[in-house]
Amino acid sequence: MRDDPRDIVEVGVGGGFLVRQHYASRPLIPLRLLARPWLLRTNAVVVLVLATGMGFQFLNALFVQRVMGYDALGTGLAFLPTPVVIGVVSLFVAPALTGRYGSRPVLIGGLTMLFAGLLLLARIPATPSYLTDMFPPLVVMGLGVGVTVPAMVMLAMAGAAPAETGLVS
Repeated sequence: MRDDPRDIVEVGVGGGFLVRQHYASRPLIPLRLLARPWLLRTNAVVVLVLATGMGFQFLNALFVQRVMGYDALGTGLAFLPTPVVIGVVSLFVAPALTGRYGSRPVLIGGLTMLFAGLLLLARIPATPSYLTDMFPPLVVMGLGVGVTVPAMVMLAMAGAAPAETGLVS
């Protein structure tokens, strides 16, 4: 198996960026931030949640259009429960939960709910019904993301100095 030349270029550009940041008098990303385990763990969770969300949107949009026969507008409306639930939960429920239980347990609970929603989506039959097969997983995923995102932000910001809050966030 041969290495793709683009991979080598990407690694070179990334390495060059890190070297430049190391010697810059005012770096974009101070490398000391990359040595903080709490920030690296939080960013890993952010990447996981975003990758899950992108994959979910792409594959399910294809499924809704090609299997369920929805048009573009119908597909957008079919997914609408998820962002609505995310918005309501992140504004009203997540602050109460994190205030009572702390960010880590809420984050773990939210990731568990997100995973449960994905598992529910994985069991959709070949001839699905929106209300019984698709709507419940979308709501469960919305609940999970709605508590996960604020908990991630709180964990990331908890260890940041006031001058670093913009970059860390």
